[in-house]
Amino acid sequence: MKSRNLVWSVVVFIFTGSLVSGDDAPPAKATVTADQQAAFATNPVIKKANAAFEAEMKTAETVFSASKRKATEKRLAVYREQLKTFTKSGDFDRAMACKAAIDGIETNPSETSVNRPRPKDVVRFEGHTYALIREPATWHMAKRRCEEMGGHLAFVKGGKEYGFLYKLCGKTRAYLGASDEEQEGQWRWLDGTLWTPNPWETDNGGTTMAPQHYMSLDGGRNVMDDIGGSERLAYICEWDD
Repeated sequence: MKSRNLVWSVVVFIFTGSLVSGDDAPPAKATVTADQQAAFATNPVIKKANAAFEAEMKTAETVFSASKRKATEKRLAVYREQLKTFTKSGDFDRAMACKAAIDGIETNPSETSVNRPRPKDVVRFEGHTYALIREPATWHMAKRRCEEMGGHLAFVKGGKEYGFLYKLCGKTRAYLGASDEEQEGQWRWLDGTLWTPNPWETDNGGTTMAPQHYMSLDGGRNVMDDIGGSERLAYICEWDD
């Protein structure tokens, strides 16, 4: 009887990972050595199964991300149309509430943060990749969208880069990846690098009293201009590869 119980315990251990005695003792946790784990992980069948799992998970995440982005954009489109309707009819209470809802969706990462594919129209320069995104966005939205595509808002750290990005913009005004929101007058690129704007490349001559903490490139005037960040502009994404 003891021999039969021992055989049964071994069978249960192999299929469940628990060692059970004939007296129904509490299961013992299996211990695996590093060599055993390595032998298991390098088994061709196991490696193939793991690779297939990773590939299917990546595909599922991509499909989910695209569906989430489409659903969010569809809802925002309806909200924006209703905002126009409320404003036109003079229903300012609903218009204010609708505008707040739109801002809440656009600034909430859980609502809008998705994995986005890189755009097809990219340009290579000095070992980096750039794209002018014409879909209007606030500065923070533009920052997040570039990050969702695996990049960041573009940096300008030299005259060559400025000349290249100016040509890329054409007559368009687009956000760049610099801000002084943490400390007024202390400009930093998003990688933390301090930046002192050159007089020839910036325009701080505006008269607005609103905070202007975010940098843009105004292709029409050939200047970099600090603005409020709530304006919806095009933006330039950069990838460091």
